[in-house]
Amino acid sequence: MAELKQEIAVMQSEVVNQELHLYVRSLQEAEEITGQVGMIPIETVKFSESVDIHTVILLDNSLSITEENQQRIYDVLKRYMEGKEDSEKVSIAVFGEDIEYLVEEETNSQILIEALEKIEYRNQDSFLTDILYEELSKIEGISGYCRFIVATDGVDNKAIGYTKEELQEKLKETNYPIYSLGCIYKENSQELENLFAISRLTNGGYRLLDEEEDLQAVAESLREEITCLEVQIPDEACDGSEKNILLSIHTQDNRIELTEQAKMPFKVKETEVEVPTVVEVVPEEPIAVPIEEPTLVTEAETIVEEVRTPVGFGEVITTEEKESGIDWVSIVAIGCIAISIIILVIRQIKNKNKDNKKEEKKSTQKKKDTKEKESVQSTSPTPPVMPVRPIPSYHIPFDSDEMEETTMFSADSSGHIAAEQLPLDQARYIVILRDIKDVNKEFRYPLAGKVVIGRRKMDDVNMVLGYEQSVSKRHCAIIEDRGRIYIEDLGSTYSTFLNGVKVDGRKELTSGSIIKMGKLEMIVEVMSIR
Repeated sequence: MAELKQEIAVMQSEVVNQELHLYVRSLQEAEEITGQVGMIPIETVKFSESVDIHTVILLDNSLSITEENQQRIYDVLKRYMEGKEDSEKVSIAVFGEDIEYLVEEETNSQILIEALEKIEYRNQDSFLTDILYEELSKIEGISGYCRFIVATDGVDNKAIGYTKEELQEKLKETNYPIYSLGCIYKENSQELENLFAISRLTNGGYRLLDEEEDLQAVAESLREEITCLEVQIPDEACDGSEKNILLSIHTQDNRIELTEQAKMPFKVKETEVEVPTVVEVVPEEPIAVPIEEPTLVTEAETIVEEVRTPVGFGEVITTEEKESGIDWVSIVAIGCIAISIIILVIRQIKNKNKDNKKEEKKSTQKKKDTKEKESVQSTSPTPPVMPVRPIPSYHIPFDSDEMEETTMFSADSSGHIAAEQLPLDQARYIVILRDIKDVNKEFRYPLAGKVVIGRRKMDDVNMVLGYEQSVSKRHCAIIEDRGRIYIEDLGSTYSTFLNGVKVDGRKELTSGSIIKMGKLEMIVEVMSIR
């Protein structure tokens, strides 16, 4: 029982929304699981139904790997491929100063073995520190269980590259297990010790191939039985801090304690929005009120009654004086108003005459220009129509009424843009993807049943997103079924997420949704064209 306890370990952890996913090795059964996040008890822990495993194999193909060890590496990995789970995805790459992938995310064991047979060893230097640091950075933050198997003669780095200390910090941050197959070459004991230290740091196993006689046992040691425990993080723990996690696993014969450390998410407090009550207002019938129009003289008299006009030093004209004598103020006010009306009428008449003259002048000039144009056309030959050469662009204007086909542009990892003619006669919609981080990257494709999205140009891949390595070669598909739009993951390495939720099976898709494929986040729009 003690050996089983030593084998069980947390190999990797990640936080997805408000769940902590713990990938545990060699946990076959448990009667009860309890635990806590910091000092807060955990209420819910459940087993994931399936775990997608991605293994990345990095092979040093420099001549510092002796011919005997070259054969040993091949024999171990061949036996490993023959006994792996069918669902496990494997990528194989060789490295020296640079890295070259021979196959990516492949599940077929025969294809993987054929890739191993084609490896050529070269006279070159190899720098594992820089290669491993860069590969960890590429997959950092991508959801799912991933690990590395490295076959080399030790850890070495460039004079101006990453240091061993920087690599160790990256390993702690990224939390990916590293398995090592070490090979002796001259005086390389220190380099091998550095290699095995990396495996110990990440809970990975390590073997010195020169001392191994049972290569089948070495191959078996590379296999893992991984269980994913999904822990619901309590609301009180969602404060964005780093917290320790403790799990107590009760089996039939023993109790096992597992510890891990993870950064908690922030809990967004939901506020209730008060919806205003709509009250139907029935307008009442308007009541007609007769309005008597005051005469101009009455208005003038009212003004004079309310305002006292100074006429001398301390004297004013009162209402009584106005009634008893001639009201000169009223007469002057009436005269001013009459003069203003006359001036306004005269101005309107002048402006109208000017506008009429301008219209007549424009009409005359238009007739003159038309005659000159007809005269020139009758004497000049018709110029030839020159074809317009379209400029490649990510954004493509689309008009279903005028076009029977459109051009879809996609970019591979080198930035090359390729055009492909796409029939539109059966399409009812057009799918538009826009990169959130780079608005210049826009992809369009007619949706006639299904649109497949991936990183590589293949027979059934319609949208090629070759500029992002974390996208699988066949990542996901957008499907139209009886007028409704769905998204479906195609067994991608790092899964597909719709608005932050992992896509299992088909999920209904609407315009404005955000799709995450690996590190790539794109906003999707589905436009009807019929």
